[in-house]
Amino acid sequence: MREKNQRPCDRRLLARNRFSPRSFTGVPWTALCALCALCALWIFTGISPVQAQEIRLGRMLSGDTNAEEGPPVDRIVLPIGPVDRTGATSRDNPCGPYAITALANFNGKQAEFEDVAQRVTANTKIGIGPVEMMRAILSFEYTISARNDGALEDIVSAIRVGNPVVLLVDTGENEPHWALVKGFETEDEKPTFFYTEDTFFASRYRNEHGDSPDGAKIEADQLVKYWDSPIFPDLAGGLVNWATGYKRYMIICHRDGHGSDDIPLDSVSPASLLYVGVTDFLKGARDRSVMGSLRGLTEASIAAVAGFHHVVFSTIRRVGEMVDGFGEWLADVGGPAGTILGLPFQAVGTVVETIGGGLAGLTRVGLGFASRLLG
Repeated sequence: MREKNQRPCDRRLLARNRFSPRSFTGVPWTALCALCALCALWIFTGISPVQAQEIRLGRMLSGDTNAEEGPPVDRIVLPIGPVDRTGATSRDNPCGPYAITALANFNGKQAEFEDVAQRVTANTKIGIGPVEMMRAILSFEYTISARNDGALEDIVSAIRVGNPVVLLVDTGENEPHWALVKGFETEDEKPTFFYTEDTFFASRYRNEHGDSPDGAKIEADQLVKYWDSPIFPDLAGGLVNWATGYKRYMIICHRDGHGSDDIPLDSVSPASLLYVGVTDFLKGARDRSVMGSLRGLTEASIAAVAGFHHVVFSTIRRVGEMVDGFGEWLADVGGPAGTILGLPFQAVGTVVETIGGGLAGLTRVGLGFASRLLG
């Protein structure tokens, strides 16, 4: 109902206001123009607004301040320089402390290699495992994501937004090694080269090609070979890697806070906790710390018990995979009859594989809790 003093509505004025540029569907005209411009950018150049932001960030990280924007960045190398080890006494297995020191300096913490090596290793003869690596990275105010079965595209995506990546690889000489990946090159959006800052590839590259601030330049296919089987790659087709649970293992070091501020629960294998238990026991003995030694013994005991169960559950999962695969083979070669005969094998194999994989996963989560509590 209209109030007494309200004037009748002028239909022509209402129509004019309804379709005026500044009130069309309630959206300012300038916002519509901006939206059209973004759509035109996407259609005619193939660059989405998200890619445009990546271009700006990538150029900033690479030191390119050019205002012009072209196709997506095809080369980014984060400014992570070599670590000075002058006068260091920790010469054996330096790859872990080296990567940690480089990460600390990149995050503005000014760490010294020798100090880091003495803190994270039991002695100069023993390197560090994944649990010690994650604990050390977290101590320098990173958050982390850690997992197996990583892909080259995961490394590219992390570095593109400024997050370096640590990989557990083989050196090509049957030696496990921590390599800090700080850069990449792509061609037609496919990774072609990666840049590392480490004590093996980068040191060898500099010896052969002279001083290089970018570290080692490694072909993507070659990096995959090093990354596939980081522990004794020539032994029984990767049997040791299956037992230890590491294949294309990666730790993304987040500076943007998007990762976890504690050890991820599903990232700890029995072998890694056993390794850290032995290391903590030796560090406790070195420092004459009874509590440190007891913690190491506790970690090693938990790892031994969990390791037995993990191997059993993983074996159950593999048996399920084999039964399922046999059913698929019957279906492929047996025609309609083979399909019918193969169905029970596929069903049983899938159930067994799911149960074994689930129990193995729960074991790893339990190990993750133990690592957090004892860390």
